[in-house]
Amino acid sequence: MKFIFPGEPIAVSEEAQADTGTVEDEGTVYASVLGEEELKGGIAKVTNPGSPRMLRKGDTIYGVIMDIFDQIALVEFKPAGKGVVSGDDRAFLRITEIQERGKGYVESFRDFMRIGDVLKAKIIDVTPMGVYLTIVPRGYGIVKAYCSFCRVELDEKLECAQCGRKERRKMAYG
Repeated sequence: MKFIFPGEPIAVSEEAQADTGTVEDEGTVYASVLGEEELKGGIAKVTNPGSPRMLRKGDTIYGVIMDIFDQIALVEFKPAGKGVVSGDDRAFLRITEIQERGKGYVESFRDFMRIGDVLKAKIIDVTPMGVYLTIVPRGYGIVKAYCSFCRVELDEKLECAQCGRKERRKMAYG
């Protein structure tokens, strides 16, 4: 590996394909970030362990349920990992990504979460159309729930201390 500066040529496009930290222009692959050059298997990369990386599949996020529709919920989020950044701050949670397929049909988001709840979710896809989440795996789900009637934080038994209402959620802790 060789230390390289942005704008320095790494290879021609016939010998290597541009990947992380590189850009191709008129048949030449150039470094786009400061870091270590890696040219292996027809792939040209420039990596810098100190620089942030983009959000990707498998990452964990924490977010707030902003809106709920019939088949999808809109989540405003922040990446949970150190050094992880995202161009988006909103993600989508499909109704099919709430519980395992064999555990029955999910009719309504409102049986598992409410607007304003804080959730821990896993990224299943990052596309130009948006970020998509799941809370199916163990350890993912709602981490802080609020009473849907008076908006007071619910206790660990999902009961409201103010109005006594008992609610149901898909909690992250089981």
